[in-house]
Amino acid sequence: MSDLAQHYAQGVEAELRIVVSEIFDIQEVLRALRIIRDQYPSTRLTLFVENFSAPLEILEDKEADIAMVAGGEMFDKIEMTRYEKLCPVSLIPVVSGCSREQKDASELTKEDLHGATQVVVTDRSRNRDERKYGILETSVPWRVNDFLTKKQIILSGLGWGRVPLHMIGDELASGDLVPLSSSDFGPVEIETYISRTTNHPFGPVAEAFWNLIVQRDYEKSNKITVKLQ
Repeated sequence: MSDLAQHYAQGVEAELRIVVSEIFDIQEVLRALRIIRDQYPSTRLTLFVENFSAPLEILEDKEADIAMVAGGEMFDKIEMTRYEKLCPVSLIPVVSGCSREQKDASELTKEDLHGATQVVVTDRSRNRDERKYGILETSVPWRVNDFLTKKQIILSGLGWGRVPLHMIGDELASGDLVPLSSSDFGPVEIETYISRTTNHPFGPVAEAFWNLIVQRDYEKSNKITVKLQ
């Protein structure tokens, strides 16, 4: 009851602070923010885009009201009041259409990519997981700090790597990027969540944004999707 009283007493927030994992489709976030702007035009926005554990760390440090997080491994280490699972994001392993590896991309195995350059987004958060998910032991890793840079390096033909499907739809359609689809590779599904802290009462703007994301994601999960061949 105390939290509920604070919620209603707070009124419309002067500022809404959101941190989003880069793995999310930012266009989905912007659609919700467009509605928020129309409903609450006087509320300022601060929007961070981070990777790996950084969104939860920013939330824990009370520098954000809402975090949209990829992977739920850190929830047991950071105290949360609640979180809701959203639709997973597909990471697609790809090479450039001009790469020497693209000729038989659908049949390439891990052995075929022995010594090849693998472009990897590195985790620089303080609670980073040191395990090397998805990195081939025989690869030569090139580390970057964001997926857009990773995508550009792969497009230039300098390596291969996994990129969120929503970032490369046009490039897959045009053939500028070619998916690796042998049994050694294929898409990787990453769980995603929206979360908030235990001791920070929500105002109406944060509540509205939360509900828009959860509801839109529910609607999206019930649509028929086309699987990558």
